Amino acid sequence: MDLHAADFPEWCHGDKSLPGTRSPHSKGGPIPAEVLGEIFLHCLPGNITPVCDEAPMLISHVCSFWREVAFSTPSLWTDLFIFSYSSFRSEYPIPLGKPVSTLVRQWFSRAGATLPLSLGLGRLRDRSSFWKLVDEVILPYATRWRSLQLSAPWTLVFIPFFRLPPTLLSQLVTLELELEDRFEVEEHSITAFELSSQLRRVSISCVSPFAHEHLFPWQQLTHLSLLERLTPELFVSTFSRCVSLQKGAFIVVYGQLDLALSLKPEEGVIFPSLVDLDITMHHTQQLLLDGFHFPNLKRLRFRDQDRNHGRVLSSYLTSRLHSVDLSPHLLGQLGNIQNLSLVNNWDVGDTKSLLTATPWLTVLEINISPDFLEFWEGLMWDPENARQLVPKLQEIIIHLEDFRDESFSLEETIVDIVYSRQQPRVNSFSIYPNQILSVSVTVYVGSEQFLRNLEDSFRKRGDFGVRVQVKSVTSTLRII
Repeated sequence: MDLHAADFPEWCHGDKSLPGTRSPHSKGGPIPAEVLGEIFLHCLPGNITPVCDEAPMLISHVCSFWREVAFSTPSLWTDLFIFSYSSFRSEYPIPLGKPVSTLVRQWFSRAGATLPLSLGLGRLRDRSSFWKLVDEVILPYATRWRSLQLSAPWTLVFIPFFRLPPTLLSQLVTLELELEDRFEVEEHSITAFELSSQLRRVSISCVSPFAHEHLFPWQQLTHLSLLERLTPELFVSTFSRCVSLQKGAFIVVYGQLDLALSLKPEEGVIFPSLVDLDITMHHTQQLLLDGFHFPNLKRLRFRDQDRNHGRVLSSYLTSRLHSVDLSPHLLGQLGNIQNLSLVNNWDVGDTKSLLTATPWLTVLEINISPDFLEFWEGLMWDPENARQLVPKLQEIIIHLEDFRDESFSLEETIVDIVYSRQQPRVNSFSIYPNQILSVSVTVYVGSEQFLRNLEDSFRKRGDFGVRVQVKSVTSTLRII
């Protein structure tokens, strides 16, 4: 549906025949306002911004009839996202002398008196304007907020949120805060967020940790992202409360976990709904998951930004860990993993243990090294072993940025990973060599010339019906 079509408003009024009607000269009846309002709702973008060339602003400027319908449809005005104050002021068709708080208040005044509201607010340049917005708009609408996404360089403006009466945030489902300064919450105070019965999604980005026992209703959260610098103890104590999580992301920093606070596998916590877990570790050599059980985990990402240690474990993940971290309990958590990434220097024993622990693996991400290639070449010529280790593998992602070795043709060796005995490899490793399936290999390289050489190496094997396509010079090569 083209909202810019010159005659579309006339169709809605009934002043013009609709396309496809039998009589091009007859007038159709006007579209009822309720139906037109529903059509308008389907025109809304994902992030509703107050600009003239997107709904709902665009809709309200087509004609007087559309404007009347738009302003009488409260659900069109329940969401507002302002990520750039300058663009907001320049594109909003209201005199620029009005403060942003007035504009936001005017927007939400069209949303009626009862519907839940969502507000996303970027970094406003003027501190006084932000304070005014918090005081005149955000706090007065506290009982109606469904989603709040706020970012500010002045963390003091968020203090009133934590001091709200406990029952005000009764409809809040999603909270995202980005804080640039240090932020401290009174350790023993009960915040309004903790008693928010509908709160399910929380994302906090902060330069210093402020998570504590009474901050949020940890047990009811389904999505939690704490991109702050958690100590190992704070991570364990916080994470162990979040038993309803479906997706979680955490940053863990310096320090050793007190063994008295750690959980043993037999007395650990079960996360029955957790599917996706992302942990970034800074300068800590400990894996902190031995006290937890994840029966339905599908994606696991570990990242260690201390590059002095060379091991990486991931399942749609990239994480540098020591062999000591590959405990039987950890390997037992990977039974449902479908995406596995092995980056940097894994020895054969670690690799085989991981692949044995992931029978449902469909996507493998690897970093090419001579030792790793030697292992895979041995696996490639042992179909029985391959069938046990990677029975469902369908896709390989190869990283080559730091690879330097002149002892063999890397291009031909990579091709050999995809092909076996001059036949197209099925499921990327020719486990079922009599059936040709779609095979996908993505190669990340630092050299465009290497990518061309690799493409030529694949084309030499092109007699077997495998088409090679270079997707872009950003190092992606697809085999179909």
